[in-house]
Amino acid sequence: MNKETKLMLQLNTSGAWRNMVQFEVDRRDEVLRATHIFAGVLGKGAKWSILHADGKREWLPDLMGPWKPIGVMSPRPITDVMVCCIDGDGDRQVFMAYRRNSPGQPPTWTLSGTDDVRVPGRVYAWTSVVENAPEPTAMSTVAA
Repeated sequence: MNKETKLMLQLNTSGAWRNMVQFEVDRRDEVLRATHIFAGVLGKGAKWSILHADGKREWLPDLMGPWKPIGVMSPRPITDVMVCCIDGDGDRQVFMAYRRNSPGQPPTWTLSGTDDVRVPGRVYAWTSVVENAPEPTAMSTVAA
């Protein structure tokens, strides 16, 4: 990977990782949108990751499902979403949370309904919050 390029999108379809595209960090959201299109063509057998310049691999969630990888600005800050995280023991958990961005610092994830309780572990995927079912217009009553 050359010095100017910060990230490498990789694909694994048959046990070996292949380099797909090198890109700058600020193009991450565009590359992830395009990756969703490729995932739809290749199907569930494809595994995706982003290789960082320091050699660390960032696993992307199942791109065929409702979960989306965390982007530079997705999801939008201060919007409640469902997030997946991995804690220090490697256990995966799901929380309702929102993103907070501070200039010059990585985003933080705060549990919805709080101002300062952080999501434990590393957040790696998000999806929209499921909407409430509409209230029925006529409630049936049952005689006691």
